[in-house]
Amino acid sequence: MTTEENLRLLSPKTGNVKNAIIQKLSKQWPLTIKQLNQILKREYGLEVTYQAVHKAIILLKDDKIVEKVKQGYQLSQEWSKENSSWLSEFGKN
Repeated sequence: MTTEENLRLLSPKTGNVKNAIIQKLSKQWPLTIKQLNQILKREYGLEVTYQAVHKAIILLKDDKIVEKVKQGYQLSQEWSKENSSWLSEFGKN
């Protein structure tokens, strides 16, 4: 993904599950799908099912934005390095 595509994905206007997952994993990691599901409901006010979170994680994993680790999921180290300049600004919001 290009930086422009990443920024579009993270736009506050999108308000989608993938956006919320990336926001949360930029601040706290690793998290399981169950934990993410609970957080998205509680902290982000999203009406989201476990299956929707699972599907979003799979899509993010396919795009190499998140990676599976022993304890759950985290942002991909490679993706984070490639996008560190704007990701650090994003994490401040």
